[in-house]
Amino acid sequence: MTKAKRQPIADEALPDPTSRETAAITYVKSRIDGRRRRLAVKVNGEGNAISFASLHNNATGHYRQSLDTFGTTSGDFVNVALSQMLEAMRGRGKAAPGQTEVNAALAL
Repeated sequence: MTKAKRQPIADEALPDPTSRETAAITYVKSRIDGRRRRLAVKVNGEGNAISFASLHNNATGHYRQSLDTFGTTSGDFVNVALSQMLEAMRGRGKAAPGQTEVNAALAL
Protein backbone atom coordinates (compact mmCIF):
# COMPACT_ATOMS: atom_id res chain seq x y z
CA MET A 1 0.00 0.00 0.00
CA THR A 2 1.44 3.36 -1.02
CA LYS A 3 1.13 6.06 1.60
CA ALA A 4 0.58 9.61 0.43
CA LYS A 5 2.57 12.27 2.22
CA ARG A 6 1.98 15.98 2.11
CA GLN A 7 4.99 17.84 0.84
CA PRO A 8 6.02 20.84 2.94
CA ILE A 9 6.13 24.11 1.06
CA ALA A 10 8.29 26.98 2.21
CA ASP A 11 6.00 29.55 3.87
CA GLU A 12 8.00 32.48 2.54
CA ALA A 13 7.23 31.47 -1.05
CA LEU A 14 3.47 31.77 -0.52
CA PRO A 15 1.21 34.71 0.30
CA ASP A 16 -0.59 34.97 3.63
CA PRO A 17 -4.11 33.53 3.70
CA THR A 18 -6.92 35.96 2.96
CA SER A 19 -9.27 36.96 5.77
CA ARG A 20 -11.85 34.46 4.43
CA GLU A 21 -9.23 31.69 4.32
CA THR A 22 -8.11 32.56 7.85
CA ALA A 23 -11.73 32.40 9.06
CA ALA A 24 -12.21 29.03 7.31
CA ILE A 25 -9.00 27.68 8.87
CA THR A 26 -10.13 28.82 12.34
CA TYR A 27 -13.57 27.27 11.83
CA VAL A 28 -12.18 23.93 10.66
CA LYS A 29 -9.68 23.83 13.53
CA SER A 30 -12.49 24.24 16.07
CA ARG A 31 -14.54 21.50 14.37
CA ILE A 32 -11.61 19.07 14.35
CA ASP A 33 -10.66 19.89 17.94
CA GLY A 34 -14.28 19.29 19.01
CA ARG A 35 -14.56 15.81 17.51
CA ARG A 36 -14.53 12.83 19.81
CA ARG A 37 -11.69 10.40 19.51
CA ARG A 38 -12.56 7.44 17.31
CA LEU A 39 -12.22 3.80 18.29
CA ALA A 40 -8.68 2.48 17.93
CA VAL A 41 -7.56 -1.08 18.61
CA LYS A 42 -4.38 -3.00 19.19
CA VAL A 43 -3.98 -5.79 16.63
CA ASN A 44 -2.55 -9.01 18.07
CA GLY A 45 -1.38 -12.04 16.14
CA GLU A 46 -0.93 -12.55 12.43
CA GLY A 47 -2.38 -14.43 9.49
CA ASN A 48 -5.72 -16.02 10.34
CA ALA A 49 -5.15 -15.70 14.09
CA ILE A 50 -5.69 -11.97 14.55
CA SER A 51 -7.47 -10.49 17.53
CA PHE A 52 -8.28 -6.95 18.58
CA ALA A 53 -7.64 -5.45 22.01
CA SER A 54 -7.98 -2.12 23.74
CA LEU A 55 -5.15 0.40 23.77
CA HIS A 56 -5.92 1.24 27.41
CA ASN A 57 -6.97 -0.53 30.61
CA ASN A 58 -10.66 0.49 30.61
CA ALA A 59 -12.15 -2.63 29.02
CA THR A 60 -15.75 -1.58 29.64
CA GLY A 61 -15.13 1.83 28.08
CA HIS A 62 -13.44 0.23 25.07
CA TYR A 63 -16.34 -2.20 24.65
CA ARG A 64 -18.87 0.65 24.77
CA GLN A 65 -16.80 2.65 22.33
CA SER A 66 -16.81 -0.30 19.90
CA LEU A 67 -20.60 -0.60 20.21
CA ASP A 68 -20.96 3.11 19.50
CA THR A 69 -18.59 2.95 16.52
CA PHE A 70 -20.81 0.37 14.84
CA GLY A 71 -24.06 1.98 16.02
CA THR A 72 -25.31 -1.07 17.86
CA THR A 73 -25.90 -2.58 21.28
CA SER A 74 -24.82 -6.05 20.11
CA GLY A 75 -21.33 -7.27 20.89
CA ASP A 76 -21.91 -10.17 18.50
CA PHE A 77 -22.58 -7.71 15.68
CA VAL A 78 -19.35 -5.84 16.47
CA ASN A 79 -17.35 -9.09 16.35
CA VAL A 80 -18.87 -10.11 13.02
CA ALA A 81 -18.43 -6.60 11.56
CA LEU A 82 -14.77 -6.49 12.63
CA SER A 83 -14.18 -9.94 11.12
CA GLN A 84 -15.84 -8.95 7.85
CA MET A 85 -13.89 -5.69 7.75
CA LEU A 86 -10.66 -7.60 8.23
CA GLU A 87 -11.53 -10.08 5.47
CA ALA A 88 -12.43 -7.27 3.08
CA MET A 89 -9.13 -5.54 3.82
CA ARG A 90 -7.11 -8.73 3.50
CA GLY A 91 -7.90 -9.50 -0.13
CA ARG A 92 -7.16 -12.79 -1.81
CA GLY A 93 -3.82 -14.28 -0.90
CA LYS A 94 -2.62 -11.13 0.86
CA ALA A 95 -1.37 -10.74 4.41
CA ALA A 96 -3.69 -9.43 7.09
CA PRO A 97 -3.66 -5.66 7.48
CA GLY A 98 -1.63 -4.16 10.29
CA GLN A 99 -2.73 -2.03 13.20
CA THR A 100 -2.41 1.25 11.27
CA GLU A 101 -4.61 0.00 8.43
CA VAL A 102 -7.21 -1.46 10.80
CA ASN A 103 -7.46 1.77 12.78
CA ALA A 104 -7.69 3.82 9.58
CA ALA A 105 -10.62 1.65 8.47
CA LEU A 106 -12.31 2.06 11.86
CA ALA A 107 -11.90 5.84 11.61
CA LEU A 108 -13.64 5.76 8.25
